[in-house]
Formats: sequence, C-alpha cells, structure tokens
Amino acid sequence: MQLIEGKKLSEKLLTDLKVKLSAFSEKPKLAIIQIGDEKPSNVYVSIKEKTGKEIGINIDTYKYKTGDFSFVSSKILELNNDKSVHGIILQLPTPGNEIRPLLDLVSPMKDVDGLTSSNLGKIWHNETQEFLGATPKAIMFVLNHIAENTNISLREFLTGKNVLIINHNILIGKPIAGKLLNLDATITLAHSHTKDLVQHMEYSDIIITATGKRIITQENNMHLKQNVVIIDSGYSINNGIVSGDVEIESVREKASWLSPVPGGIGPLGVAMLMQNTYEAYLNSRDKNH
Repeated sequence: MQLIEGKKLSEKLLTDLKVKLSAFSEKPKLAIIQIGDEKPSNVYVSIKEKTGKEIGINIDTYKYKTGDFSFVSSKILELNNDKSVHGIILQLPTPGNEIRPLLDLVSPMKDVDGLTSSNLGKIWHNETQEFLGATPKAIMFVLNHIAENTNISLREFLTGKNVLIINHNILIGKPIAGKLLNLDATITLAHSHTKDLVQHMEYSDIIITATGKRIITQENNMHLKQNVVIIDSGYSINNGIVSGDVEIESVREKASWLSPVPGGIGPLGVAMLMQNTYEAYLNSRDKNH
C-alpha cells in the first residue's frame, strides 16, 4: 500500500506558489467571513491565516455573531465591489439555515470555495466553472497524482471505475461526484440513510469517504476489493487524537493507495484554497489590464 503524503505535497505546492507570488508587488487578498464562534471554525480560520501570511496572500477575517445575516449580506456585497479583494469564503459550517442565500451573494469570480449555485451547477453541466472547492480540488489532485504514478491520464485512470463516495453534501460529495462523472467514472453516492454500505464497498475500485465516523475497520475490511484506492477526508477528534474514517491498519493489505488522516487531504485542501485565491488574483489582473 502506498500512502499519499499530503503534507509533503502541499508544502511543495505552497513553496511554488510563494515563488510565483513574489513576482508581484501587489498581494492577493482573501476575505473570510465567519459566523459564530465555534472552536473548529476558529482553528480552520487560523490555519488559513497562517498559511496566507507565510506565502504572501493577505487574509482579512470578518467575524459575526449568530443571526447577523443582514450585516453579513451587506459585507459580502461590499467585498464583491472591492477590487483589492480577490477571493471571498464563508467559513463552514455556520449556525442556522440561511447559508444558501449568503453563498449565492458571493460573486462567482471571487467564489474561491466553489460553493455558489453558479459554480456548482456548471460542474453538472460539464462546463468550466470559475472555481472548484478546496477539498474536491485536493481529491482530484490526489487522483491525478495516482494516475501519473501509473503512467496514464486521469481520464484513463477513472474511465469505467466504480467510485463510492460516502458523503453527499455540497462541500465534498456532490461536486466530486459531478467531476468524476464527467471523467466517465461510475458513481455511487452514499450517506447516513444508505442501507448495507458494505455491499457497495465490495465492488468499489475507489472509495472516497468524509463522514467524521469510522467507516472502514478491521470488522468490515473483508468487504473491500483488492487494490482498492481509498481517499479519507473524514475528521474527528477522539481523546485528543485526530482521526479519519479509515483505520489505516485495516486496509494495509487491501488498498493499493491510501490518502490518510491526518496528513492527507487536509493540508492539500488549504493549499488548493490558496491556489484558487492566486488564480482569482490573476483573473482580476487580466480583466483590469
């Protein structure tokens, strides 16, 4: 079994990005809007702020109390019109049920999380969207990395493959399903109401899981196909230890590739957000010159 060393890969991506950014006198700017004061969100925001500072991307964070949706709406519209701001994200999850209207206020050209209805919809129409979200983009990067290591194109690698995605939200499951479908993979989207999940695992060539719960363990690993590719994007903390959806030892004899937690998709996702912000910055320069 080969492990995807996401931290090492992300460090290379960020180093390359830092070099590219050093050629410009003006720095790209990412605006982060955070609603509420949840500890996980605070951690995610601080990681993004630290990474941006290290590579040369300015990050402005705007914090709002739960329920301040009118203020948030006004701020998003203001940021849309601010030419010094190149990317806008709403830190998820947010409390309440009003997130979709807020997401769709973000200009698609600045939607570096790829969560507007416009950008999500273009995936399913097989059109080029402005941005693919950070985590789906990280997953696509990993799949492409595996394809390159087997000396074939990503499409050749995915064509006809049975892919099980255990997540059906807009952050991961739905966008990655659309992207893989466009590359001729056969997709199964599973979720908390899926019955007999292990039956779906039995014929899956690739499994992408992001539930925050243990999905693949010693108790059910006999249902895995030999040489399965597993991408773990789950996240949970048990007794102070970060873990994913997959017990690594349970798949060592079954998987050909594993992107583990920690050290896999997580650090790559941050790098992809910075890459998207850089691309938004380049797009704005092209538009203004």
